[in-house]
Amino acid sequence: MKCTIEFPVELGQKVWLVRNNEIEETFVEKLVFKSNNTFMKLFCNAIYETSCRSIGKTVFLSKEEAEKIAEQLKAAGAEVEVK
Repeated sequence: MKCTIEFPVELGQKVWLVRNNEIEETFVEKLVFKSNNTFMKLFCNAIYETSCRSIGKTVFLSKEEAEKIAEQLKAAGAEVEVK
């Protein structure tokens, strides 16, 4: 039996990560399927693993999307730095 898994991103794809009040441009280094969930390993100074469910929450497919969330965080009183 053959199983096909579709990931919402591709290896090497540029993404933007919002964490620690910063927007960080990075890329997808590895895609992993485990425990009925898909994970992305992102390269950002070290390997950072997060669920593909993070797309649209802390990981964004465009800088504009990340900046929009950053503006919302700033409006809520958080300081956000773009790297």
